Amino acid sequence: MVVRIERLRRDRKWPARRIALELTAEGVAVSVRTVGRHLALCLPTTPSMQVEDVQAQETSSAHGDGCHPP
Repeated sequence: MVVRIERLRRDRKWPARRIALELTAEGVAVSVRTVGRHLALCLPTTPSMQVEDVQAQETSSAHGDGCHPP
């Protein structure tokens, strides 16, 4: 689910509310607040950080989820 949230945000630029609605339509019960918390923790908030930087963090992460440092 975490990967799906990140992908919807990056690819479609959807806000947390739209992502939560999409996941609910797919049968995954998730609240807007849960999606928003994840986005606040895991995605860059500044435009200077590019997608490649985020992908590099994900591949180097020991946890494999892109949110926690190795």
